[in-house]
Amino acid sequence: FPPLWGTIVLASFGLATLEIVRVNSDLDQKLIRLSVWDEMFRHSDYDWDARQSAERRRLLSAQYKNARWRLQAVDFFNEDLVRFLSFNNAILSSIDDVIMVADPSGRVAYQNPAAQKLDGYIAHPAQAAAYLSTLLDGRGFDGLATNATLVPTRDGKRHFNVAFSPISEMGVVISLHDTSAQYELDQAKNDMVSLVSHELRTPLTSIRGYSDMLLKYDLVAEKGKPFLGTIIEESQRLNGLIQSFLDVAYIESGRQKLALTEFDAVPVMKDMMDVLRPVAAAKQIRIDAPRESQSTRVRADRLLLVQALSNLMTNAIKYSPSGTTVSLSVSVGDGSVRFQVADQGFGIPPEDTGRVFEKFYRRGNKETRDQSGFGLGLAFVKEVAVKHGGDVQVESEVGKGSRFTLSIPN
Repeated sequence: FPPLWGTIVLASFGLATLEIVRVNSDLDQKLIRLSVWDEMFRHSDYDWDARQSAERRRLLSAQYKNARWRLQAVDFFNEDLVRFLSFNNAILSSIDDVIMVADPSGRVAYQNPAAQKLDGYIAHPAQAAAYLSTLLDGRGFDGLATNATLVPTRDGKRHFNVAFSPISEMGVVISLHDTSAQYELDQAKNDMVSLVSHELRTPLTSIRGYSDMLLKYDLVAEKGKPFLGTIIEESQRLNGLIQSFLDVAYIESGRQKLALTEFDAVPVMKDMMDVLRPVAAAKQIRIDAPRESQSTRVRADRLLLVQALSNLMTNAIKYSPSGTTVSLSVSVGDGSVRFQVADQGFGIPPEDTGRVFEKFYRRGNKETRDQSGFGLGLAFVKEVAVKHGGDVQVESEVGKGSRFTLSIPN
């Protein structure tokens, strides 16, 4: 059957030819994509040598692109990309900071060699958030979004700054920078200042006590009484500064042990607000508080939580003009109890919001200068939040007010 066999042979040859054409077309498309990637890498700061650049130009300018050209192009781009990836891998391997990459599902897809030095290191952990909690102090990192500073490991021997950098549609890069030396320096500085502060309290108490006696028993001339009043007033102010600093230093040092109890936060907040209402009324500021029927259970150190919320409320009242409203609210969600203090005050510029929780930091504007204070209240709030495994954040707009959110895990 020659005609039949001839038809079969021709058909087979035609199909093989079509397959070769299709494969060559697919290969050309892949080479185009490889050349685009290669060009992107060449726009980086990597120092490509002249020989590689000349070879690339020769390949892309070729007029006759046969099978041999395709093989040469595949080899060239493959070698080029492998060299670039090796270069980047060498950089990541040499970095002392711990670098992790979590994919969109939250699974750990990469860890650089520095991660192997961590106590509790796992080669292939399932979820980045849970893995970080086991490496560090057990706090939650759900969402992999909120940066944290001076986070201790479980044994407290090392401290890290944790930063999250999202990659569009690819996941999150997590970096852990060892700040143990900074923490130890801060501790030494705080210990020294605490010691000095304690030593200052004794003579300060004597100054105030003797001044009170001089006034009480009328032991000075009438002209000297205003001066004694100033001495007493300034000694009280200095005593307040020392006490505020000692509160912050004590909780920072780790010596402050939390007395955790579970209680209804709303009645506690109401009692605190009753104390602050006269202060707000003196400035004609209205206070909004949660309804007494709104029950919200929280597990925290009651005294520290009340002091932190009181600091937030006092600041809101202090930096709000007359005739405005300051509100305190509480809500539950995302595994935490959130206390929000909102005001209609002067607001904080974006460049200052990252510094308001630093010790002794005060803005240099007129509204701040006109108010008494030491810049320690918000630092104390931050320490209370961290001590509970939570956080405090601020949202503000100049001229419209600020909203501080203190979160405590429940």
